[in-house]
Amino acid sequence: MCWKQEWAHAINNIQKAIEHIERARDKLEKRKQKNRAALEKVRGKDKFEENKIWDRLLKNIAGIEECGEIISNLKEKQAQLYRMVHEYGISHSDDPKRVYKLMGKYRPITKAPIK
Repeated sequence: MCWKQEWAHAINNIQKAIEHIERARDKLEKRKQKNRAALEKVRGKDKFEENKIWDRLLKNIAGIEECGEIISNLKEKQAQLYRMVHEYGISHSDDPKRVYKLMGKYRPITKAPIK
């Protein structure tokens, strides 16, 4: 397998990682909602329990933000690999089907010509 196909595989693998991180972020979001509901139940009744729930809620929020950062970083790297495939690799045809197939579900944000 040539190097541009390896890069195409890497693009697909990054896409799968993004999907997993999005699922994790969604689960953290559900946890955050559950913690908010629990916080409303104990608000003013049990200060110790309220502090524990606040701590968990803050961890969930931080995790959600970090997932977002990781996803944006991975998307940037995907776009960089996509540009590299087109700049250094694809020169024989305008629509190399095998390379696009190896990229999986990834589709670039823009179809602008590559420099």
